[in-house]
Amino acid sequence: MKWICCQLGARESYAIPRALFRVALLECLLTDAWFPPYSLLARIFGQKSKLAERFHDELSDARVKAFSSSLVLFETLTRARGLAMWPSILARNQWFQRKVANALTSDFRFQISDCPVFLSYSYTALEPFRYAKSRGWKTVLAQIDPGPEEETIVAAEAARIPELVGDWQPAPPQYWEYWRKECDLADRIFVNSEWSLDGLIISDSARVRSVRRRKSDIRCQIDQIVSRAFYARAASARFVPWSNQSTQGCREIAGGRANFAQ
Repeated sequence: MKWICCQLGARESYAIPRALFRVALLECLLTDAWFPPYSLLARIFGQKSKLAERFHDELSDARVKAFSSSLVLFETLTRARGLAMWPSILARNQWFQRKVANALTSDFRFQISDCPVFLSYSYTALEPFRYAKSRGWKTVLAQIDPGPEEETIVAAEAARIPELVGDWQPAPPQYWEYWRKECDLADRIFVNSEWSLDGLIISDSARVRSVRRRKSDIRCQIDQIVSRAFYARAASARFVPWSNQSTQGCREIAGGRANFAQ
């Protein structure tokens, strides 16, 4: 069972697709931009540009589908329109999801994929997950933060010490609305830390209440994406620790130990 990874930006220096590629489990990486050093755009923008970070040597031989030219155009138009922070974030997330969904539907190689696992980072997963579920694929959400609970904590501190607020603003309601739909469509959710796990469990959501009873089982070492010991104790839990260090978890899930059916 191979994996399709979807990520906006170079988060964790492409840690999860790199780990999967090392063990020959990566079918494709879908990302917003990919600038190999020899590419024309990389030469135009130069190695000192942030766009130069949108590449990793370990994935030089991997199958990568990127939307580099479209991203440059999108960012240029966004700046020209003078969008504020949250409208810009929402527009970028929606743009990326549309590009991914179009790529999935137009490339025949995805049409003949044998029920892969589709992984996407949070807040850009909704439309790709909808397509993946329509094809019967398994879906994994890589949660990058504690979700709404973090915003609740920050808002409380902002109210307590207004002079420290700076330019912080809470996310618009649709941001969390889309995220909750992503969670509904996820067969598994990877959390990047105990802090994120705690935030998701505290959140007022029926999706995580059942995890509260298993939290002691979920607290396995964070130096692995997943572990055999974890699945021996809590195979049915939806929330799974992950990190950028180990490839063992990739083997565990791909080998069937993730028990996606539950």
